[in-house]
Amino acid sequence: MAVALAHPPHTIHGSPVGVRLDAAVYRRRRVAAAVVLVLLLLVVWSSAVQLAGTWFTDTARATGTADSTVAVVQPGDTLWSIAATIDTDGDVRDTVDLLVLLNGSSALTVGQRLVLPAS
Repeated sequence: MAVALAHPPHTIHGSPVGVRLDAAVYRRRRVAAAVVLVLLLLVVWSSAVQLAGTWFTDTARATGTADSTVAVVQPGDTLWSIAATIDTDGDVRDTVDLLVLLNGSSALTVGQRLVLPAS
């Protein structure tokens, strides 16, 4: 009794050994590789642009602008107390939001240079 092999000896994983694939298969593979490469480049480009934007924004925050001043945070200072000294008209919620936006965080540490909005 003869045993039948799943693949004849002249094939590897169902593909004939030594047989050249059709040119259309090569074209499809090249197109797929090009699409993957373009997508990878777009991801890298997007990440680079986002990092550069963050770096430029942080630099602008650290140096301040012509329309802003910088204050050094003292012990006991809060965003609300600082906003109250800047905005004496009453409601300071918008000023607190602006301070967070200008400085990137609501956390304060003693000695931190805090960019203040223009008056």
